[in-house]
Amino acid sequence: MLTSLRSNRLTLSEPHERDIDALCEYCADQDVLRWMPLPDPFERVHAEYFVRTFVPEGRANGTRAEWALRLEPDAPLIGMVELSFEPVKSAVIGFWIAQKHRGRGLMTEAIGTVADHVFDPAGRGLTRIRWEAMVGNDSSARVARRVGFQFEGVARASIVYRGQRRDGWHASLLATDARSMHPGWPTEIG
Repeated sequence: MLTSLRSNRLTLSEPHERDIDALCEYCADQDVLRWMPLPDPFERVHAEYFVRTFVPEGRANGTRAEWALRLEPDAPLIGMVELSFEPVKSAVIGFWIAQKHRGRGLMTEAIGTVADHVFDPAGRGLTRIRWEAMVGNDSSARVARRVGFQFEGVARASIVYRGQRRDGWHASLLATDARSMHPGWPTEIG
């Protein structure tokens, strides 16, 4: 069972059957599909697979952890955070939030909460979280920057998206990093 987390405004818990309808709605959003490697069109069968197979398999084999973002413990899902674990105390983070909940700092709060948990020796004891996004995904970059990720640069053709290679922005957050905004991000990122 995934550890449920709590921040000031959010509960982060394991996705479950009641989330399937919300997943269908939010993952069909063109803004989400534009940046996330999800099936397009995103259909109910994809949401069912995610909740019933993908999440439990990742948890069981220790390769992934997914948290559903909720405004209250039993409230509907409003977004997702995923960590894909790498060797030697590292993970790659991915996330999205529903359009109607953007711009309120909720994802920044969620990522900070997840980072606190996985950096804690009682959580996962990670040393590093790696963030990557296609160049142009300003919203994701703003969240990463506000959490304290340090920009490491652009890697040409580093991300495979829908069968094509795209340039990617890369950043990381270490357990020892200050949780403040660091310079060096592309100028368009506020």
